[in-house]
Order: sequence, then C-alpha cells, then structure tokens
Amino acid sequence: MAQRRTKQPTQLLAPLMAAGEIWLKTDRSASMNSAEATDYLNGLATLDCESNAKSTITNALSKGRISPLLPLGAAIGSVSPAPISSGGAEMAIAEAATVAAARAATAQGFASLADALEGLSIDTDDDGLPTADALTDALRCGADADLLEIALSTPGGPRAAATALRKQAAAARDTGTVHLGLTNWSDASAEKLADASNRLAGLRIGLQVNHLSRTAPNAKSPTLILNLGAYFDDKTFAEETLRSDLVDLKSTFPGLIIIVAGLAATIMSEGLAFDSLQGRNRATEIAVILKEYQAADAKDKSGIQFAFLRPSPDAVAWLNLESIGVDPVQSLISTTEEDENRFSKCAGLALNCAATEGQRQDVALRVLGARSLDQIDGLERNRLSERGLTNEALDRVEQAIRDGLPLRSAFSRWVVGDDTIKKRLGLAPEAFETDGEALLRALGISAREIEEGRAAVEGRRRAVSDPNSELAHIFYLARQAKAGACIRFALSIKEVFDVPILLTVPSKEAAAASRQDLQLCFSAAIENDLSLRIEPSKPVINATVLERLAEAEKRASTPPAFVQSQTIAAPPTKPEVPIHIQAPDTKTDPNTYAARRRLPDRRKGYIQKSTVGGHKVYLHTGEFDNGSLGEIFIDMHKEGAAFRSLMNNFAIAISIGLQYGVPLEEFVDAFVFTRFEPAGEVTGNDSIKSATSILDYIFRELAVSYLDREDLAEMDGLSSDGLGKGEGDSTRNAPTPQEAVQLISKGFSRGAIPDNIVFLDAASSRTKDDETVEQELSEEPPVHEPESPVVNLESQQADQPDYLGDACPNCGHFTLVEDDGVAICDACGATVQTA
Repeated sequence: MAQRRTKQPTQLLAPLMAAGEIWLKTDRSASMNSAEATDYLNGLATLDCESNAKSTITNALSKGRISPLLPLGAAIGSVSPAPISSGGAEMAIAEAATVAAARAATAQGFASLADALEGLSIDTDDDGLPTADALTDALRCGADADLLEIALSTPGGPRAAATALRKQAAAARDTGTVHLGLTNWSDASAEKLADASNRLAGLRIGLQVNHLSRTAPNAKSPTLILNLGAYFDDKTFAEETLRSDLVDLKSTFPGLIIIVAGLAATIMSEGLAFDSLQGRNRATEIAVILKEYQAADAKDKSGIQFAFLRPSPDAVAWLNLESIGVDPVQSLISTTEEDENRFSKCAGLALNCAATEGQRQDVALRVLGARSLDQIDGLERNRLSERGLTNEALDRVEQAIRDGLPLRSAFSRWVVGDDTIKKRLGLAPEAFETDGEALLRALGISAREIEEGRAAVEGRRRAVSDPNSELAHIFYLARQAKAGACIRFALSIKEVFDVPILLTVPSKEAAAASRQDLQLCFSAAIENDLSLRIEPSKPVINATVLERLAEAEKRASTPPAFVQSQTIAAPPTKPEVPIHIQAPDTKTDPNTYAARRRLPDRRKGYIQKSTVGGHKVYLHTGEFDNGSLGEIFIDMHKEGAAFRSLMNNFAIAISIGLQYGVPLEEFVDAFVFTRFEPAGEVTGNDSIKSATSILDYIFRELAVSYLDREDLAEMDGLSSDGLGKGEGDSTRNAPTPQEAVQLISKGFSRGAIPDNIVFLDAASSRTKDDETVEQELSEEPPVHEPESPVVNLESQQADQPDYLGDACPNCGHFTLVEDDGVAICDACGATVQTA
C-alpha cells in the first residue's frame, strides 16, 4: 500500500494566498464587503483552526493592522535575486549604471523618431498605396528611407507608428530598481561599492543589495505585512492587542513570515523623536515583544519569521503605511483621497501629546497650508476688498483654496469672475485665464508677498520654524534624515534579534544620496549583515539653470500686454469706481511686449486666383476695419502635402506677425525677388506677368494692392526691365460707377450697395476755384511761369524709332532698329543680323 504524502503548509494555504493577492489590488477602505474580500474571508473560514482566531484575524484585517496572506514574492514586490559574491557586486553595479544610461538614450531616440513620424503626411492612391510624389516630398522634407519603411509597414500609418514609439519611450524612462543578492559581505569594500553606486545618481534607477542567508525562504512562502502604527490608540500603544493577534496568526498560519512596518510611525505617535535615545529605546522594547513569537530557526514551523523589508507598493497603499521597515516616517499628510489636506495618524497623535494649542495651529498652517485668506499675510480679505474685489468674489476664492487649488488658480478669472475683473477693476478677463497671480500683481501685491502666499497655500513646508526645537525632532521625516540616524535606529533592532533588515540610504528630494552617505551605509551593512537600498534619483540640474527656468516660466505665464510694475490704486471713496490700467507704450519701452491686434469677426478682403509657372495659387486676404492687411491664406492646387502644409503654416506666421504690428513693408522687402521653383509666367493677375518664385509673386501682389508699390507692378509695352506703372493704377481716369460697384464686396455689405457711388480722380478733382482760393490765402503772390510751347504727342511718338525687343549683343541696350534685313544699335552703332 502506497504511503500517503502530507501536504506542506504552503500547499494548504496556496488558494488563500491567491485570493489575498487579488484582494490586495483593491481599496481596503471600501472593500470589506467587496467580492474580493468575500472570496478571501470564505477561504479563511475553510481553514482548520479555532473560530476565535478567525474572528481576531478578520478584525485585524478590517482595522488595517495586517494585510491579507500573500506569497513572499508578492508581499515585497520582487523576486529573490541570484546570489553573487561580494567581489562581483561592484561590477554588477557598474553594469547597472551602463544599462540605465542606455535606457535613457533609447528613450530619447524613440521620442525623436516619434516626432519625425508625426510630421509625415503621405498621400495614397485609390488602392491605398503611397504615391511617388508623396514619397518624394517626404524624402525632400528630411525623412530617410528607413523611417519611411517604419511608417508604411505599421498598421495605421505614421501616426500609429509614432504612438507606439512614444509608448516605448515611456517604458524606457520608467524608474526601476536593480536587485543584487550577496551571500556575505566578507570581501566587500565600502569605498569601492560607494564609488560604483555613485554612478547611478541621476539615472532614474535604484539599487537594492540583499544579504542572503543559506536558509532564506522561497518566494512562495506565506507572508503578510504587520502595521505597528495601527496598534496605537488615542493615547497608548495597544500592546495586548498586538500579542493577541500574533498568537492567532502563529496558530493559524504555520511557517508564517511577517514583514514589519510602521515602527517609526509608532515612535512618532508617542511623541518621541526618531533620532533620540528615548525613541531608539522604545523601538527596542517593541522588538522584544516581537521576538517572543519568533521561530527558533528556519525549520521551526511553530514560530514566526520576522523581517524589516520593504513591502510592495500595493501593500503600502492597502494598509496606508506611514513608515516602512526601519525607515523614518514618509510624510506628515495623509495619502488617502478622503483624508486630503489632513494630518497623517502618527502626526496628529504627536501633536496631541507633544504640542500646545498654539504650536498645533502653527504646524497646521505650515504643513497643510492656509485655508482662508486671513491666514495669508498680505492677502487678507480687508486688503483685497479695498483693492476692488467684492465679497462674493473673495468667498469663491476662499472656497477654491479650501478645495486645494493653488494660488494662481484661486485668483483666475474662472473663480474671481469676469464681472468683477472687467467692471470693478477695468481689466481684460482674458489676461487672467490661467495666471491668477498676475491679477494680484495688478492689485498692487508685491512679488515677495505673492511668493509667501503661494507657499502658505501649498503648505508641505518644514513643520516647525525652529529646526532645533523638540517638536522639530519629533517630526523627523525620511527626506530630512541623515545616514547616521538611520543606521543607529536600525542597529537598535538588530541588537535585539537577528532578522533581515533593509536599510535605505537617505537622500534629499531634489538630489541623490551623497557619496559620503553611501560609504557610511555600506560600512554599516558590511559590519552588521544588513541589506541596503538606494532610491532612484532624478537627474541633477544646475541651480542656475533651475533659476532661469523658473524665471522663464513666469515670463511665459505673463500676458503679452501686461506690465508687472503697473499697479491699481485703491478707490478713494467708493469701491464701485472702475480702476483702469494704461496700456504699455511699446514704442518707448523696449522691454514691454507688443499687443496683438485682433481682426474683426466679419472682415473685408479679396481672393486672387493666378498661376505661377503652371501652378495654381489662391491668395486670400483679410483686412482690419481701416482697410490695412491683417491676414493671408495661401492655397496651392494639387501640390504635395508637405509643400501645402509648409505654405499654410507660412501664411499663419505672416498673419500673426501682421497682427502683432510687423509692417507689411518688412515682409515685402524680405521676400520679393526670391528665386526657387515654381517660377515663370504669371497668368490671371492684371498687374504681375512673371515671378521668380511663389513668394515673389505673393508679396509683389500684396505690395501693389496694399502699399501702392507701383514700382513692383509690370505691364506690357513699358520700360525695358518690365517694371513700372501699370494699367489700373491711380493715375488713369476714375472708374465709372458700374466699375466701382465691382470693387465692393456685396457679401460683406450684405447687399447694401448704394447706387450713387462716384470715384473721383485726385489729379482731376481740383477745380479752378480751389486754386484761386489757395492763391489768395498764400502770403506770397503767385509766380507766373512762361508758357510752354504746345507739343503734338502724336507727332512726337511718330518720330521715335521702332526698337526691337531684343538686346544688343555688343552693349546690352535695347536700342536695336531694323534696317533692311539687319538691326542697327542706336547706342553703339553695331550691326546685327536679324535673319
């Protein structure tokens, strides 16, 4: 008869751990009645253990004292690394730095390729295949053949390929942590390891060196997280509740591993400082309680194996952990959404037992931020009311601040209101759509007061003004921690019982851990068999560059026509009197921004259709009320997508320049007579007959139409250079009323065309009576010029020689006259054969 095999504890608890892993991904505060919680609790009920123990464990789960049962790998969020020798650790860290740098370069390459693909627009034929002209345009725009192959082979075209590349770039930029496992630290050098780890600074990658023992548990071992911070009642640490939970956990889950968290939060809750003898002694006392339930060795299934490791992010969020392992408290503010802008539990308990009422209010203002305007120096309600803001507007601003909006959003037009800004203050609401701080500057609030107000609203600053006070030592956070303090606290646990402890190298928010701290922590890990973790850090940017970037952001957020130095004085008597700000004089002050002049919604203009070198060009114009040019649109017929897009965006750039006050003359001088294809004969335009490029034609047309640049027009039968005054200019006879009607847009005037329009010629409209009056008003008598002889124009034109249209090959003059089969040059006398 075959012998029956007994299932291991891990096999018996496997279904429960699977249900716990699913439950851990939900929100604990609203999940006790969820389907995930029900599945886990039903699995717990099937275990062969006492009902009282099940009830105790269920209560601990609902209170957030313990997490669901999980596999060890899921509880710490990582797999056990392959063991390496201490001598190979330095090489492994250097290799991790090289890989991180390569990931950064890869991410940048993906982003650059995505930008290039998004700029491609490839036209296709009826079969969906790219046309030869479209591919030619893409290559001329700078795309190479490999990039085109990527765009064409991706389903969805270039934009789909660009989206896929951006996802790859985001994945390459993701921060990660390299896990190394050392069997011992015997041959390790703290100095060399610190030098190798220092290369990771600014590469967005972390490092965790785990000290592995020969009897280390596998990744499937049953594990849960114990939150010591949740055992603290209003005034005391619930030691008996902790002991009761440990007894039931020990009897229910054989071979259990417990990841301890919340130790530093417990120390803060009792009003003790993390870096103090009293705080370390209290941590030792709690460690002694845990040691009573520790297994004798790894083979002892009747006890619990404890570890001060780092739980997974899901476990941290599920239990709302305020501190991890032996690290200091992470934040004084609750991280749950329903407790936004509230103290964390340990910070609130510390204030109750170690701070006076005045200190509590000061800490609340500094940490949580101001909740009313009267709590912000320089932005009190009375002061803002005197500057013109109504009580209703101030009420909306305070509500926005209480809702957590920053200062710039709380004073924006969407909160203050257009009526208050426009009618009471006499300002344009559009200038304060996203930057409410600009409105404060307009009200006369200084830059220093605005900066202090911003900090007061945001909070999250140092909890206590005096960093050397007792209360400041109690509120000891991870971002303020020093390496020596973290090492001393970890060793206070290591001295009690030998358990795996993970020490995190302290680093500032804006900088990586220093080399000195790295060497100090590596020395402590080598001497005491600790595991070490280095958090991923952001790239370090030069302080000067950061200051200039902040200044650039301020300038970019300032409305173009706004001057910071101008202020609004308080109304002398009635606040209802509107307050006005004079527009800046951009001609006298070169530091001010030019204001953009908007076109009317219904505007005049014309459309000119022409062909240049066989290519159709449609020129649309839009005019201001005074008739000056304000915008242009350029449409090409059957051109490549790249060329059409380039011309369209070029027209937009010219239009924006015109609306910001750039004279049309500057554009004309810059672009006339530019040479590129298409070029050649111009048809459809009565003033221009040839052009050297599309831009040459467009700006000559605009110059003739809006600047009276008749020197840029060309007509047949004029001077030899083809330029000069053309037909239809102001020197010819005035148009008839029928012709005048054709020059007015019937659509723009909605059919209201008067029938008595008369165009007067400026040269012929001066009457003899007008000349007589001017002479009488003149101080000097009129001077009578001698009469000029009468010239017969017809006979004069008949006497002129009939020049040929060709230039003389000898002197270059257009003075060739045909004479009996040959051409003689009137200028140099050369004879040229004409046939």
